[in-house]
Amino acid sequence: MNRKNVVRQPLFRLKIAASFFVITGVVIALYLVFRPQLLEYQCRMNSNATLPDTSLGRTSLILGDSHLANATIPEHVDRYTYSGATTAMLSEISNAYPTCVWDTMSVFLGTNDVFFHVDFEVSKERWQAFAKWATARKKPVHVRMINLPAYEPQAGYFTDPEEIAEAINEWNVFLASYCQQRGFEYADLNREMELIEGPFLTDGIHFTQSGQRVLGKLLFESREMP
Repeated sequence: MNRKNVVRQPLFRLKIAASFFVITGVVIALYLVFRPQLLEYQCRMNSNATLPDTSLGRTSLILGDSHLANATIPEHVDRYTYSGATTAMLSEISNAYPTCVWDTMSVFLGTNDVFFHVDFEVSKERWQAFAKWATARKKPVHVRMINLPAYEPQAGYFTDPEEIAEAINEWNVFLASYCQQRGFEYADLNREMELIEGPFLTDGIHFTQSGQRVLGKLLFESREMP
């Protein structure tokens, strides 16, 4: 074999590998740059989709945390879930979706804020910033409070039952009053779930499959929901 060819083959492979990594890097960079626009475009496409003419035939922006990520919700309702979100993320939604319009907007908040001991005044300020943005959309806003005080066994060491109960009550009092003033529908689903018997929690925080079904049912069959 020609010695020049032997030398060229590794160099050629090296060039191919380098080109692959460069192209991959460019694609990733472009995706990160244009991701907000892509999300907004997808949102508009879904919002304009033809939905069945039923009481649930509407598009719904749903903002929540890990409780909501696996909730069983009717398939014909478009769902936009921010898994792991807290009120710290709520004020950032307007940047990701500046023009998108939904028929209804459901907001789940409080659980992670209480769990991570976020200062109530900080969370309240962030929530109010989001509420101002939501009001400007002139669509119904439904606020759902899911604060589960039973953090055992996963996080019992990290929480104090009395402190959690106090924080939950503080949130509920504030939200009930705030939503009434703003004309938002408000429901404490945690209280509603307490009235239903069943093994709904896997570790004190996250829902079992049956818990997910109950949550989905409460979302769309509670009297507060249109």
